[in-house]
Amino acid sequence: MGRRIRRREFIANAAWATFSTSALIGSAPDSPDRTLLALAEVIVPDKDGQVWLTGSVADSFRRRLEVLDQNKKAQVEKLVRTIEAAAIQAKNRQFSALRLQDRTLLVRTQLGVGEEFGSGFSLIRRAAMNAFYSSETGRRRTGYHDTTQFVGYPEHVQLSEFWE
Repeated sequence: MGRRIRRREFIANAAWATFSTSALIGSAPDSPDRTLLALAEVIVPDKDGQVWLTGSVADSFRRRLEVLDQNKKAQVEKLVRTIEAAAIQAKNRQFSALRLQDRTLLVRTQLGVGEEFGSGFSLIRRAAMNAFYSSETGRRRTGYHDTTQFVGYPEHVQLSEFWE
C-alpha cells in the first residue's frame, strides 16, 4: 500500500504539477531556474551542496516564486537577466557555473550598483530564507526541535496549589 498523504498535501502537489511550467522556472542547464537556485545558495549557503539543487528546499523555493504576481515575477526575471549579464561580463561564464565565492562577490557588487537589482533581490532573499528555514534541513541546521511542552507536560502540584 502506498504512502498516505493529507488532502492539503495532495492539492498542493497537484497544483504545483499543474503550474510548474511557467516561463520563470525552467529545467534547461542555462535556465532561469539554475540561476535562481545558484542565487539562493548565495543567500543561504549550506554545507550540503545538493540542498539547492534537488529536494524539498529547492521545490519549496520554486513554489514560493510561482505564487508571485506578474509585477514581482517581472522584477525577478529582470534580476536574472542582470546577474547573468554581469557574470558573463566579469568572468565570461554563466552565474550558476561560478564558484560560490565568485557568485557572492558578484551579488554584493550588483547590490551596490542600483536599487532595481535590490528590489528583485529582496523578493528572492525572502523566498530563499523562508524555503530553507521552514524545511526539515533548515530546522536541523539551526538546532530547532519540534516539541510541544503541553503534551504530556507534568503539572507541578505545589505550584498549582499555590496559585489557586
